[in-house]
Amino acid sequence: MADLEGRVAVVTGGARGIGLGCCECLREAGASVVIADIDVTEAQRSAEKLGGDTVAIEHDVRSLASGESLAAAAKERFGHVDILVNNAGVGPKPGPVQELTEEEWDRVMNINAKGLFLTTRAFVPGLIEQKSGRLINISSIVG
Repeated sequence: MADLEGRVAVVTGGARGIGLGCCECLREAGASVVIADIDVTEAQRSAEKLGGDTVAIEHDVRSLASGESLAAAAKERFGHVDILVNNAGVGPKPGPVQELTEEEWDRVMNINAKGLFLTTRAFVPGLIEQKSGRLINISSIVG
C-alpha cells in the first residue's frame, strides 16, 4: 500500500464492516482518519481501537448540512482533507420487488445515491481550493 503519511482521509459509514476495514488500511498506510458515521458511539469505539490520529464524527449522509459540518470539522481538526471514501450504504429489506414499498425505496436511494452526492458536494470546494484530492465511491452487489 502507498505511504499516506501526512494525508487525511474521511470514511463515511466507517464505524463497522467494509468502512472500518478501509479505515484500518488507511491508518496502516499512515493516514489520519475521520470515521464519519450516523452511529457516533460505534464510530468512537472504532476510533479508539485504531488509535493514532483517528477521530469519530457523527454524520448523516442524507443531510447536506451534516456533510458541510463534517467537512468543516475535519478541516478544523487536521487542516485539510486529501481523501473522501463514500462508503455508507444500505440494502433494501429482503423480499420480492413487488413488495418493496416506495418508502423503503426512498430510504435506500436517499442513503446510497443522494447521500454520496451530498457528502461529495460538501467536500469538493476544499479539494478544488487545495488543487488535489481523491474521491473513492464504494458500492456493493446490492447496488
